[in-house]
Amino acid sequence: MKNAKFFNEMLYTIAHVIISILAKLLFRLKVTGQENIPEDGGVIIASNHLSYMDIPIMACSIKRPVNFIGKRELFTVPLLGSLLRILGGIPINREKIDRTALREIIKRLNAGNII
Repeated sequence: MKNAKFFNEMLYTIAHVIISILAKLLFRLKVTGQENIPEDGGVIIASNHLSYMDIPIMACSIKRPVNFIGKRELFTVPLLGSLLRILGGIPINREKIDRTALREIIKRLNAGNII
């Protein structure tokens, strides 16, 4: 379990660095308002997005690791689903009240994570 956590954190860091560099080079990403995000404790960041790139770009704009909520269907795609879970994704069923996902979100917020 300890090795899996280390692997997940290492993969998140690698993805964070790569996406940050690409976003700055390709999209001229400039981050403002970083000071408004608490340095610790649970935080919810609610954002609308227009494309699948919005989520990784938003996550790489935040210094702390970000857990995100995604539609359950994305987590059923081979390889992509595993990668999303490793990177902190929480699958949610959008067709009904998903109590399992809500409990996981609360658990992660109580653990001091960003959702």
